[in-house]
Amino acid sequence: MRKLYVFVFFNIILLNLFSQGLKYLNDEEYIKLIEKYVTSNKLTLKTIGDLRYVIINENDTVRYFILSSDYSQVRGYHGVTTLGIVLNKDMKVHHVQIVDSQDTRAYISRINAMGFMQRLVGYGKGDQVELVTGATITAKAIIQTINESVERFKTVLNN
Repeated sequence: MRKLYVFVFFNIILLNLFSQGLKYLNDEEYIKLIEKYVTSNKLTLKTIGDLRYVIINENDTVRYFILSSDYSQVRGYHGVTTLGIVLNKDMKVHHVQIVDSQDTRAYISRINAMGFMQRLVGYGKGDQVELVTGATITAKAIIQTINESVERFKTVLNN
């Protein structure tokens, strides 16, 4: 039940963030948007230059939320796919969701239907993930987007 709540919670946040133009929200608007869905002070927005991330503190567990479009612009078969990524403190994927994609709609549908995004839970750079036949280029681009986003995010955290 808790996994379902987290999944629904982040889907609502991601859809709202994208639909309201995340790149154009100032910091106050960004955090107010997220606070619509969280009634406590468990979220902390951090901005370094034009890069933003959210620290999520929940039950003494720290996680990070990043939007891949702030950190990476990998092209798939037809275009860039923007991901909402929640990372554990060890920089492994806790949750990942497609927020928007310029890629071929049929390939994105296939990736979702085949459970590819769920297979990325626990993923860390270098881990093997079974790709999706018929959407291989897009699946590889999603993995590369995660890798680039996480590497750039780690650089941000270390500064």
